[in-house]
Amino acid sequence: MKKRIVSLIVVFVVLLSMFNGIAFAQESNQIMVIHENLLHPRRGHSNTVIGDVMWITGGRAYYSHFLGWGQDGIEEFQDFPNIEWINLKTGEKGYTNVGTGKDYYKSTAFTTSDDSPYIYIAAKNRMLKFNTETLEIIPMEDIGVLGNWNTGSWGRMVIGGKEYTVILGEDGLVSVFDPSVEKFIRLDSIDYEVPAAALVDYGYSGVVIDNKFYIFGGGASIANKIDEDEEGAASTMAWVFDPNAPKGSQWKKISDLPAPTDSPWVAAVRGKAYIIGGRNMGEFLPTVYEYTPETNTYVRKSDLPFGTQKHAVASYGDSIWITYGYTWGTEEENKFGFRMHHPHVIEYKPLFDDVIMQPGQMKSIKGDKMNINLTWPDPDKVTGKNQTIAVNWLANTSSNEGIVYLREKNKGDFKQISEKPIYFSMGTLEAHAYNVILENLKPDTWYEYYVESKGPNTIKSETYTVKTNPEYPNEFTFFVYGDSKAQYDVFNDLNADILKTLDKNAKEGAPGFAAFTGDYGGNGAFIEYDAWFNYGVDGKSNSKELLARYPMIHVHGNHERLAPTWWNMFNFPVKAMEDWPDLNNKGYEEYWFSYNYGNVHIIALMTGFPNQEFHYKQLEWLRNDLERAKTAKESGEIDWVVVLLHHSIYTTSTGHMHDVLEGAGLMREGDVVDTIDNSRVVDLVFTAHDHNYERTKNIRGYRSKIVGDLQEAKYYKLDNAYAEESSGRFGEATAGNGTIFITSAGAGAQNRDMYPISEVGDSSWLAFRKNDPDRGESASTHPVHHYMKIDVTPDYLYVQAIEKDSGHLAGWEGADDGFSGLLDSVIIKKPSSEKTSAISEAGIKPDITYKNVPKTTEYIVQTGDVLWKIAKEFGTTWQKLQELNKLANPHLIYPGQKLLVPKN
Repeated sequence: MKKRIVSLIVVFVVLLSMFNGIAFAQESNQIMVIHENLLHPRRGHSNTVIGDVMWITGGRAYYSHFLGWGQDGIEEFQDFPNIEWINLKTGEKGYTNVGTGKDYYKSTAFTTSDDSPYIYIAAKNRMLKFNTETLEIIPMEDIGVLGNWNTGSWGRMVIGGKEYTVILGEDGLVSVFDPSVEKFIRLDSIDYEVPAAALVDYGYSGVVIDNKFYIFGGGASIANKIDEDEEGAASTMAWVFDPNAPKGSQWKKISDLPAPTDSPWVAAVRGKAYIIGGRNMGEFLPTVYEYTPETNTYVRKSDLPFGTQKHAVASYGDSIWITYGYTWGTEEENKFGFRMHHPHVIEYKPLFDDVIMQPGQMKSIKGDKMNINLTWPDPDKVTGKNQTIAVNWLANTSSNEGIVYLREKNKGDFKQISEKPIYFSMGTLEAHAYNVILENLKPDTWYEYYVESKGPNTIKSETYTVKTNPEYPNEFTFFVYGDSKAQYDVFNDLNADILKTLDKNAKEGAPGFAAFTGDYGGNGAFIEYDAWFNYGVDGKSNSKELLARYPMIHVHGNHERLAPTWWNMFNFPVKAMEDWPDLNNKGYEEYWFSYNYGNVHIIALMTGFPNQEFHYKQLEWLRNDLERAKTAKESGEIDWVVVLLHHSIYTTSTGHMHDVLEGAGLMREGDVVDTIDNSRVVDLVFTAHDHNYERTKNIRGYRSKIVGDLQEAKYYKLDNAYAEESSGRFGEATAGNGTIFITSAGAGAQNRDMYPISEVGDSSWLAFRKNDPDRGESASTHPVHHYMKIDVTPDYLYVQAIEKDSGHLAGWEGADDGFSGLLDSVIIKKPSSEKTSAISEAGIKPDITYKNVPKTTEYIVQTGDVLWKIAKEFGTTWQKLQELNKLANPHLIYPGQKLLVPKN
């Protein structure tokens, strides 16, 4: 066995409960005790107790720029945090300099004996052995029968008179570890296949009680998911595994869970199983279910303070310790988004918990945020003489009527349009939705409105103005962006620019609109939408005003998860325009649609489900719709065709280049890309998903395929491939020669690194990208928060990527590269257009061009300076300054010395 010795230095942080009021005394009769946070946020980790110490291993964290991680002894944020520990008896804790790295995110940590200092950390086809006394990590090479032990449950079991450790991991199989030889072995007597695995997309969790393995819950039953994101309702299944029963009868179904639960964690106290947290659709669950094996029954106990998923649990005496993964936390904590996964530590004491809740007991949302938004529900009445707008919002379930008060601006009395509520629930929360349709609106007219959720506690909105469209707008501006995901401060900042332009255009003519191409948050939860709609600064939310005043086109992303919030928050067309092909959407209403905004035909698709029935129904409709669009272009009914979808297609990102291109089905023969190529009618395709900016030239005939032992994606050309060379950065393209595909996912989500261009195959399709490793850029040094602005005329489309530096936002000081302005552009012109030859003279040209902006400036050391103080002044760490300046001794600097520091 090959050994690798890791430094034994430990960063100790002793937090004595007597000084901070945290209850470590075991005699406390509190049911839920909130302890000091973990020293580093993480999710997908493991808790393992040896003696009085709980070791937290593995996991991953997302960068939280504003939360100040780096305190309490941690020098800087880590994507894959090091091992840390908590003494559950004294409250001491420590953060080590020993880590397991990215290969052990979601790994399962287990022990084979109460007396051994070793923790085994098993991931997919690999394992480490961690000595908790010396902090030595040993990679184990010969580990026997391989398996995928990620996200696993484990327990010690006696099989045939010998004790083993049994793991149920992501591969849906029973793995048996023999501690005497330190290998996974195969016992002929075992029924290895977990019967629920094929039905629930894994996501189950379990615990061993009386030598039987009880497992509960699981992911959604919808198959062929992409990435690790399950869509749809979770499973209620539960099973028990007895390895000493006759083969063929070792798995038995037990009573279903009281409610759908994906990815709970389970711990045992005094012979009872406690199923804790998890997720159902978009909501992280706070639920705790107590299961009694003798009676095969459940009781819902006290809820956790906050719901959580990808958390970890461990039993210690009669307590269960829960370290949080994903969580909304408090409303204040969530205002920036779910990916902060606040590192709460909760001690649950089931023996003190005499609470019995109803299994399906719900709690209503407050409804005070309302989340008002405008959409176009009738595709025939977006423009024209009689227009229609839907006003949509959410309310508390005590409300019994939703009313919109509407009038022409400053004219006469408000008239009332009312609607009964639509009830829906998700997780343990319930709500009322209102979708009030405003009909027979005059074109090119200013209106004002406010809404009320009527009931015992009536809630009334402020008054908003909205302007309807001209009868047939053919010169206007619209915006496209996607993936706000976690950072609603960035989203709100971008919306300031968009709102300003829409307001200006509304005063002068056609208001235009915005389109959002998916991933509003991480799970489609109520509290995420509250932040998406309402985050603001100094009492002003640009997002809230934008959504309440201008209709937006919404596209479902993989993180919306087909959740009920998505379908009830907005209002989409359910039928096709008159004289256009039927949507072919029976049973899948609102999944896809199209309409014309003046001379632009807009198509919104639902992607990410390549093997579901509705994907093929949508594909058939798309072919017919594009055929009709071709006729409409030829007749002059429309000038342009734009497609909106979520999943990136042409991408060189490390996030999804390998797993989405074919995994989402878009590049399969006869699928979406083939359909777009063959139509010769689509001008622009906007996607998101990969958190970067990337644009193709005007192309057709480029595809991706999976090659090699590593199953990596590479681009290649079909025989008919074409790339218009003039359509590069700040270039011009000819309509009808191909299609321009744009990945625009910079509305706030953490950026991702790109592959060097030499690793992506044929890259002759690429016009421009940011970040670009071939220019020395990375996601951390050159984030690209941006939106797309598209100016429309009958003769050309002027497509612009506008980047906005985030360095002026609170907590972002020094975190961006200092660039704001026109990042990229392309003009798509009709072949017959004479006007476009004078585009440059008309002022349509980049006046600010993005370059590799210097990231550093010089600082001259002053008397009394020390490196950590300089680092603090420039928003960085002394370690980064040491590395940047190649200082052998960071404590030895002198007055007059020139240092490189981040450029603010």
